Amino acid sequence: MKELMPEIHIKTRNEERDAIIDKTEAHIDGISLLEEAAASWTTCNPHEINIGLEKIKTARSLFAYCDALQDMQWIIYAVEMQLFRTIRELCEEEAKKKRNTGGNVYFLQSRETGLIKIGFSKQPKSRTKNLMVSHHEEIEPIGFIPGSQRTESSIHKAFSKTHKRGEWFYPSIELLGFIKGFSSPLPLAGSAKQIEARA
Repeated sequence: MKELMPEIHIKTRNEERDAIIDKTEAHIDGISLLEEAAASWTTCNPHEINIGLEKIKTARSLFAYCDALQDMQWIIYAVEMQLFRTIRELCEEEAKKKRNTGGNVYFLQSRETGLIKIGFSKQPKSRTKNLMVSHHEEIEPIGFIPGSQRTESSIHKAFSKTHKRGEWFYPSIELLGFIKGFSSPLPLAGSAKQIEARA
């Protein structure tokens, strides 16, 4: 029994060392992913931004594994918000190109499943009202962004990893954060800058 003790201690030390190495590597990988995600906003490409959001999600898991999530939370938030701002700028550009005078991308959420519908209408008030009446689940509007069908398409692409079916998406942290931070509670006409000026 005594002969086994040194071997057990060595194995324990080796396991502790390996765990430290694993967590250090996870931390380094997480930082690399955040840097790549931060770089994706410069492309102004919805697909690249979507990849950036996925990298943030992976980085968050890595930081949680190495017990560094709390320390890195503000950096993660800053990168995430930059990507959301880029999506918003894409929406603004589309609104400007189309000289939008009333079209809105709308976000409707099912109270039963939590799923979010991302659609477009030139008459967003009547469209969302009709959907709320006709849909088999209880749904409610949670946000509007002025733009065009291309704006809607850009948002669909940016959050394609959370797509379920048709215009319905899973309520991911990223999508909910985007809606909360960059949409209006009521449909409004004009560009995003004009809406911000009214607020």
